[in-house]
Amino acid sequence: MPCSYSIDTELEIVLSTASGKLVDAELEDHQLRLSEDPGFEPHFRQLADFTGVTEFEVSAECVRRLARKNIYAEPALRAFAVPQDAGFGLARMFEILRETYGEETIRTFRSLLEARHFLGLAD
Repeated sequence: MPCSYSIDTELEIVLSTASGKLVDAELEDHQLRLSEDPGFEPHFRQLADFTGVTEFEVSAECVRRLARKNIYAEPALRAFAVPQDAGFGLARMFEILRETYGEETIRTFRSLLEARHFLGLAD
């Protein structure tokens, strides 16, 4: 499955991972499954690892829909690791859209290491 996640309740973090070809439906399904997971808490941090994505077939409209349906609560820190140019642009778009809704705790990085550091995670 191109989009998956695990929840570490002890560390209070969601570890989301995407790989291969990423499409709108996968991202929207990921958000829905996570929001309905009984282990998910809106204040948890999120590390979204897109380093394994080989192709982004994600529309700007999908990014707008995802940004409107935010499932996290302030001040949950969220970091996206997206080295690919196309994906980085989409993640930044999401980050900026969430900022317009008042959420200022999302950051997009080119590397997983930078994203981990932002969240205060060990190397």
